[in-house]
Amino acid sequence: MASRFYRPYQRLSSEEALGRQAAKLRALRDPAEPGSRRSAADRLCMPEKQKGPTKRAKILSETEFTRFRQFVMDQHFHPLAADVVIQLSFRAGLRASEIAKFTLDSILTPAGRVDTTMIVYGATTKNRKSRYIPVHGELSRSVASFMKAYPGVDFVAFSQQRQVRPVTPNALTVWFWRQFKKCGFKGCSSHSGRRTFITQLAHIVGQHGSSLRDVQLAAGHARLDTTEKYIEPSKNFFKAIAALGMVDPQDPDDDSPEGSDGSLT
Repeated sequence: MASRFYRPYQRLSSEEALGRQAAKLRALRDPAEPGSRRSAADRLCMPEKQKGPTKRAKILSETEFTRFRQFVMDQHFHPLAADVVIQLSFRAGLRASEIAKFTLDSILTPAGRVDTTMIVYGATTKNRKSRYIPVHGELSRSVASFMKAYPGVDFVAFSQQRQVRPVTPNALTVWFWRQFKKCGFKGCSSHSGRRTFITQLAHIVGQHGSSLRDVQLAAGHARLDTTEKYIEPSKNFFKAIAALGMVDPQDPDDDSPEGSDGSLT
């Protein structure tokens, strides 16, 4: 008695063998064929899969930032250290991984005072390239207060326990998310401070003779289009257009040098 796992060999005719081989070839070449496997050439000819809208971290206003900062400092065991962490995110645009590896020597002068420019070392950045960022006034005061309270401590990202010890980048990312949630802010993450910094800088950079290229360097992006994705559209766009001296087309007092037919006289 043959075993149920034994399958006797069936000899196919030449026509049946050719038919099966032709079906396999059609399945390989025709993407519409059921059970087909697309070749590399077929995949290149196919349209790219459309991605859905990416969810970006919420940007905080100055009022929201002040509320969030005060909330964290009130409930953290090391409020001065938490303040420096928040300032590095919102006033310098550092990533959570860069804040976790931040040391005071990158912001101090050889004399031990807070410098006007800080350096983000390449060993801590995403693209392994160092960058320089001007130090915000609030960040400078926060670092000075931190140094008085914690002399001899070089790092600033503390755990929320009594013991002074550094945290990992992942732990800091989770900490930001929890603090925003406790404070009642929806859609915020560790990237909210970075997006807020880049957006605010992009909105005022033109007033000081700078450009988006300078914002890109401060953000540490390799491509300018990456920086543009971080920038939130300004609500003062129409005011900026009005500041250029443009005349409202509906203005009855329009004295533009055009004739009645719209052509230049």
